[in-house]
This record gives sequence, structure tokens and C-alpha cells, in this order.
Amino acid sequence: MAAGRRSSAASYFWIAAAALVAGAALSRLKLWYQCRVPESEACVWGKAYSAVAFPLETVFVGGAIFALVVAAMGLARSRRRADQIRRSGTAAGMIWLMTACANDTASGRIASEEGRILVEDGVRAPMRRAFTASLLLMFVGSGCERSSQDSARRAPTDAVAPSADTTNAAVRRIRLLPADSFPDLPAAIRAELRSSGCLVPQSAFNGEPHNVVSGHFAAPDQQDWAFLCSQDGVSAIHVLWGGPIRCDTPFRSAEDATYLQGLGGDTIGYSRIIDAIDRERMAALTDSFEGGRVAPVNHDGINDAFVEKGSEISLCVDGSWIALQGMD
Repeated sequence: MAAGRRSSAASYFWIAAAALVAGAALSRLKLWYQCRVPESEACVWGKAYSAVAFPLETVFVGGAIFALVVAAMGLARSRRRADQIRRSGTAAGMIWLMTACANDTASGRIASEEGRILVEDGVRAPMRRAFTASLLLMFVGSGCERSSQDSARRAPTDAVAPSADTTNAAVRRIRLLPADSFPDLPAAIRAELRSSGCLVPQSAFNGEPHNVVSGHFAAPDQQDWAFLCSQDGVSAIHVLWGGPIRCDTPFRSAEDATYLQGLGGDTIGYSRIIDAIDRERMAALTDSFEGGRVAPVNHDGINDAFVEKGSEISLCVDGSWIALQGMD
């Protein structure tokens, strides 16, 4: 009997080891499937959370496989025991069945039902227990992994950053337009844009050339132009002033990689857009957010947006830029 227990324990050990190997293999297979497109959002997040997901998937998927295998083994053993009971006729269930066959009365029918339950319960109970355990393992494992990923997404400052290779590839795909891609600009403005050596980054949300805007950004009677200038993976807002009233330029410099976001499916795109905010809306914003600290506004502002995330409006006042909460 002791030898039998040792043999059974060894069998369970090897089943558990094989199940864990299978769980690890399935986890890696899932990541490989997600990374068929290396720059996809699924691949980026899959690699970012692999340190959390891999051990969880290995343990819980492997545990589910182990439980199902053990359930199948238990079912096979139970069926063998049931067959032995039927053949030997020594079990209580078979006695009840034989009694029922010999006595076709109400009590005999009850005995038949009880005998059937005695026999079948030996088959069904282990199967129910193992199946329930496997479902619990799969549910808990999936919940733990999703909870870990959701927590990381809600707290991006604590999340593991996407790999440098993936980020660099996405940055290289940003569409950068030269000055000649904006034929509607005044010739003088286009010439200045060309001489600056700037390329204008384009967001994934607008197929038309954009991120070059005009407005009265310093005074109501002064026509100015603002544009995003990308150089060596860093973009800043440049302003071509149309008169003597001005603020420092360039300003609001940031790496292009900081404005990447998932766009759904396997797509990652650049999401920075600037536009002009007219004086009427600027007046309402300064009243709402600055509590009267800013003098009455009579000119436009520049809205710098991370699309669907938030924005900040820059207002040129007395030679300095003032930041206001944007049009979120």
C-alpha cells in the first residue's frame, strides 16, 4: 500500500510538472501571437506586463490543466470501480438494485433509485469536484492577471514602459511634412518655415496637413503663425510673430514618443495637435480657471492637445506664456 501511495504521488508530481510546462508554453505562444506585428498595442502591452503575466499564466493555466487531467484520471478510476461493483455484486448499490429487480413495488422502485445513486455517485462526485476546481483556477487566474494589467494602466507612472525598440519604431513612422506640404500658407511664412529646417509632425487623427495655425496670439491687430516643429524626435511650438509684441519661442518642447498612444487594434499613433483658441473662448477660460488673475483677454491662445487625453492652452501676456487648463 505504501508503494502504491509513492507511485501515485510520483504520478501527480510528473503531471503537475508537465502541466506547468504546458502553461508556460501557452503563455509564450500567446505573446508570440500578439507580437506578429511588433509595434502593435497588443505586443507593446504584452511585453510590458510579461513579468507579471508569465508566472500567473503559467501557474493558473498549468493548474487548470492539472485539475482536468486529475479529473479524467479520477473518472476513469471511478468507472473501473463501478464496473467491479457490478461484476462482484458485493456493493451495497448492487444489493439495492437486485432487491428492486425482485420486488416491483413502490419501495422497490425507491430502492432502485437509491442503488443507482450509490453506484453513479462514485463516478460523478470526483468529476464534479475536479471540474469545479479547474473552473475556479481558470477564473481566479484570469482575474488576477486582468487586475494587474488594469492597475498598471490606471497608474501609468508605476507601469513598466514599452520597450525602446517598439517606441523608436513608432516614432520613426510619424508622418513629418516639409513646408511645401502647406501650399495655402503665405509665401513668406512658408519660406520662414522652410528656412527653419523644421518638419511638421502629423497626428494619426487627421489625414489633412495640420499643426500649422494662424491667430492673433499676442495682440488683436497682429497676425501670427504657430506650428509644431519636430527635430531629432523632439517637437516644440514655434511662433512666427507678425509684429513687435511677442513671447519666447520655441516653447513647450517634448519628445515625440510621449505623445504616442494606442488607437485600437494593433495601431499606435502620434496624437499631438495644436490649434488656435479665439479671444471669446479665451476670455471665458481665464474667468473660469484663473479667478480673475489674468487681465481681460483681447487676443487668441494656442491649444496644445494630447488627443483624447487632455490639453493645455498657452496665452502670451506681457512677454510671458501663461498656461491654462485646456479644452478637454
